[in-house]
Amino acid sequence: MSVFGRLLLLVLLLNGSLLFAQEEREGKNFEPYPEELLNRLKGGVTLPLRVDNSSQMWFPPVFTQYGWSCNQASSIGYLLTYELNRKRNLNADSLQNQYAPLYVWNMLNSNFSGTGVSYFDSWELIKANGCPNYHDFPYWSNHSVWMNGYDRYYRSMKNKVIKNYSFSVADANGLRALKTYLFNHNDNYRYGGLANFQIASSGMHIKTLPQDSYDAGKYVITRFGDHVGHAMTIVGYNDDVKYDFNGDGLYTNHLDLNGDGEVTLADYEVGALLVVNSWGKEWLDRGRAYVPYRVMARYGYEGGFWNKSVHVIEVLPAYEPQLTMKLELVHTSRNMIRIGAGVASDTAAQKPDVIHQFPLFNFQGGEVSLGSAATGEYMEIGLDLTPLLSYVQTNTPTKFFVLIDESDPAGVGTGTVYNFEIMDYTQNPVSSISTEGHFSLKDNQTTLIHVSKELSFDKLSVAEYPVQYIRSNNWFTMPLQAHGAKGAVSWEIVYDYEEDSTVRDYPEHAGEIIPRTFGGDSYPEMQLPFDFPFYGELYDKIYLDEEGGIFLNTQFQQYPYAVDPDLGFKQRKTITPFAHDLSYFSSDNRMRYHPTDTVVTVFWDAMASVYGTSTNIRFACHLYPSGLIEFHYSDYNLIGKTQAEFSSGLSNGDGKTTRYTTASLMGEIMPNQVVQLIPFNTPPKSKIENGMLFCRPEEENQNFEIKVKVSDNNLQEAFGIIPISTIDLKAAAEEILVYPNPFVDETTIEFVVPEADSPVSFRIFDLSGKLLSSLLEQTMDLGLHRIAWNGRSQQGSILPEGIYLGVLKVADQYQHVKFVKTR
Repeated sequence: MSVFGRLLLLVLLLNGSLLFAQEEREGKNFEPYPEELLNRLKGGVTLPLRVDNSSQMWFPPVFTQYGWSCNQASSIGYLLTYELNRKRNLNADSLQNQYAPLYVWNMLNSNFSGTGVSYFDSWELIKANGCPNYHDFPYWSNHSVWMNGYDRYYRSMKNKVIKNYSFSVADANGLRALKTYLFNHNDNYRYGGLANFQIASSGMHIKTLPQDSYDAGKYVITRFGDHVGHAMTIVGYNDDVKYDFNGDGLYTNHLDLNGDGEVTLADYEVGALLVVNSWGKEWLDRGRAYVPYRVMARYGYEGGFWNKSVHVIEVLPAYEPQLTMKLELVHTSRNMIRIGAGVASDTAAQKPDVIHQFPLFNFQGGEVSLGSAATGEYMEIGLDLTPLLSYVQTNTPTKFFVLIDESDPAGVGTGTVYNFEIMDYTQNPVSSISTEGHFSLKDNQTTLIHVSKELSFDKLSVAEYPVQYIRSNNWFTMPLQAHGAKGAVSWEIVYDYEEDSTVRDYPEHAGEIIPRTFGGDSYPEMQLPFDFPFYGELYDKIYLDEEGGIFLNTQFQQYPYAVDPDLGFKQRKTITPFAHDLSYFSSDNRMRYHPTDTVVTVFWDAMASVYGTSTNIRFACHLYPSGLIEFHYSDYNLIGKTQAEFSSGLSNGDGKTTRYTTASLMGEIMPNQVVQLIPFNTPPKSKIENGMLFCRPEEENQNFEIKVKVSDNNLQEAFGIIPISTIDLKAAAEEILVYPNPFVDETTIEFVVPEADSPVSFRIFDLSGKLLSSLLEQTMDLGLHRIAWNGRSQQGSILPEGIYLGVLKVADQYQHVKFVKTR
């Protein structure tokens, strides 16, 4: 090892405080690796004794990280580079095939080289907008610069991560899964994958392997420190590496060395992972070292792996963005603005129907200017809007919005948009439409800029399905179909909510006063008087947060170098009417809990900072046994999300299923507004496997809706509803529902056909028996049907007020109903 290498190692080991952040808790993991794939990894594949994927041409040369960018060096510089090149069969020696760790680090490090950023946060940026290579972002030692130039962003969009997963390596089964993944990547490929892991760099125990071990004399890390904050990359394993941990002169995996009464992974002395660090080729063995398998059986604070887990990714090798935004703008401070996008089906709309937020350009980057109006050096960026195609009707004019929020309480920042352009890649040649003129950004508000464009493309869609009538407690299966897909599709059930809004007088405070907890991880536990359904599960208790939320469990995970609060929100089951840093200075400031058999209400009466001034904020959350959730706000008017920096919505805690309210996205809360979140009635235990829907509704005489999402190889998404009913059709067929009745101009007739392919007729008579109109004469499928009668005869003449008789014939069965027509 050179003098430089020894000095670097000494500094890194002794001055570990520069490279770690203490984790607060280990437990609940990020999105787990799919169970069916994990079982395959634990299966009967014959594994070789040794795997070293760093020797493949897809793995880049070992490099030295800049500043505290270890998480990005390991996850992007090594893992993403390898996985994309493996899929594309490209050589990583070329800078065009190496991906730039500092691109996402600079977005999230607040313009400070001593700020660590989690790779969990990084993956969210790359999922949304891709990652550039070193050709487009040629920076190795810069913590401030952001990429400029639409073409660079567009090329970066093609380098996307689809998913990032975690799986446990705490026992022999986990070790087996990891080794199989390193060997064959679980995709029948000839070569395996890589994995990231988090450890403490300070306090590593570095030894050399004994003479009777494979690779004798090479470096082995027998223990890490206990303050997690550094990331490394697993590139292989070696079952012939040995180290005598108990000094008995033997190398065993079958003896209870730690005296706990059982033989586990923690007792292994044979076998080790091969890992690569980002401290340069001078570190240990060309940047590499062995880590014994037994180290994975310890938590990070015990000198092992954070959460006893490793983390892997799934990449999309041939992604082509279909719809993008080109934006030219300047602002005096980039951490004061956030950029989003939206669409509206009505070109006269003043606001978008759907809003798409990005994890980048999201109040980030520190107090650094974004371009310069004085020199005419504008910041030109590109954002991938392909997900918005799910909400665009083909061959129909659509209004596209860019939303730029400014958060500038001191009123010192200014900004201007010079061009907003929508780029349509769904057709060849590419077409675009842009705004004309300049737009000054509104101070501490949302600036909306829009253009209208008609798109013609093969829209991904879910097939429409009639109501499926089944018996309760019986399994029902059905193949799912999608149209307009590009390549393979994947399906999932979406436990979702519909949003509505109304106005209602704010209720008087009632119920038990909740004592203050003054922050921390202590949240008052409240017993519910009924089982409350939330995202497909039932809960009998909730936990109250004085900062404007309700938690459904106590599982919370503060991962190392956490940056993005939205990612933390996704990781916890949360009902959040008004998330904010609330204060309780006044004697009237308090929380209350008021349960009844029909509704549970939580009240917050607190102070919030608006423009630097403390303002009284009162709001409530109502929970109903049906699963309905209402956010109720008092008689104040809060317009402009950035003024109070609040958010509201729901999270399933699975890392992906969230719903922000429109009030939160648009930053508008009106006096006495009630935001209603209405759950889809999805049968418990519903699932999708290999494109087949499985469900077993348990309740009789109920109508259910299963919301499904399909995604294709080009990341287009579409949603559909599968209606399921356990209503007894034969019993329901004995009733006809008419509404309204009496009626003036038109009424609706609702009836049930109990068997498929039944001949059906519906006729209208007067009281003398004269036929006036034949509304229906056809064969119909089983299920619920509706028809309308406009109070006219067959010839179209308006019938007078009076009583009329309707006769429904289904097969050989007759039913009668009376109509009352009035003025």
